[in-house]
Amino acid sequence: MKPEDEERRPIFSFLWPVPPKSAELPVTYQTKFVRIGTRGALRSLILIAFALGIALSAGGVILVGFTAGFSGWTFLSSALLATACLVLARASVAGTYVNDEGIAIRNLWSSRFFPWTQALVAPEDGLIVVRQLGRTYGTHIHRWSLDWPTGGERYDMAVQAIRSWATAHHAWVLESPSDT
Repeated sequence: MKPEDEERRPIFSFLWPVPPKSAELPVTYQTKFVRIGTRGALRSLILIAFALGIALSAGGVILVGFTAGFSGWTFLSSALLATACLVLARASVAGTYVNDEGIAIRNLWSSRFFPWTQALVAPEDGLIVVRQLGRTYGTHIHRWSLDWPTGGERYDMAVQAIRSWATAHHAWVLESPSDT
């Protein structure tokens, strides 16, 4: 075979393999959790203020520790600040998340995951709830949330998003005709 007859390939072609001509498009499957409803301005301001308070307090504890010597109060303050950092980290991820496997509700102290095959999502007095085996769990999607205190548009968008996920997995239940 002559070199002119060979197909020319880029030097790093192994990094970008060419799919075969007969390949079909793969079926997409969402495995990463997607937050339903964005974090609102009021909740973001509270989290930022809490983070700044922790940072300023930590600086003060370190300064006192190095100037006046480390004492029991310094270690107690350090332990309280470490706990506050953990609470801040947990509070920043609180919310309602979905993927193709199910719905997850993350609160400050607990996380619950409900597979779509075992959960029913329903509106109930301005709150979206998840029902499983006769128990009802509230989500973070409700009219009185810190995420959308000024208007109902963001709430409506969150309800539409959770409704589309739940409908796609046959888990949406209407309570009354007025909920549509």
